[in-house]
Amino acid sequence: MSPEEEAARLEERLIVAEPLIDREVEWPGLRLRQRTYPAGPVLPDVLITSIRAVVFRGPRVVVVRERAGRPHVTPGGRREAGEALEDTLRRELQEECGWSVGELRPLAFHHFRYLGEKPPGFAYPWRPFVQPIFVVEGLRYDRSRLKRGEEIETGSSLMSASRAMSVLPEDQQMILQVAIELRSSRPRT
Repeated sequence: MSPEEEAARLEERLIVAEPLIDREVEWPGLRLRQRTYPAGPVLPDVLITSIRAVVFRGPRVVVVRERAGRPHVTPGGRREAGEALEDTLRRELQEECGWSVGELRPLAFHHFRYLGEKPPGFAYPWRPFVQPIFVVEGLRYDRSRLKRGEEIETGSSLMSASRAMSVLPEDQQMILQVAIELRSSRPRT
């Protein structure tokens, strides 16, 4: 099945699903529709561009700061060629916030659809894409693993969930709330 057929098939299944978040977002030079759904359907590997996680350390959560100033609780990033999803997430979490993590527990996924016309010279496929989100427990922090420079992220802090809720935008508050509920519904290993 082609990536476009996979995207159409997934979108058919999502028609009846209720998103947790439904908003328009702006990325440099692009407008997108972002819908975030609870974990459920198997996501076509070909549509997964990035992978993300909410990182807890006991009762506290990692909150990431971006250059643009918008805090969030979903560090992660783009896959490298041939890289397994779990390896991508583990590498990205170390580079963005310095954490090695334990078991990956599915939480939700972002579904993105481009709005408007494809910009000239756009380097990526112009089709819907997804970013799975997991809940993980931070096992070890290692500042030397952080990758800085031209990264969007400028730092991270470990803070109580209630403090995080007070500094996060509404969409990130929703993701954190669902992550807290998932953690309390199943014992951690």
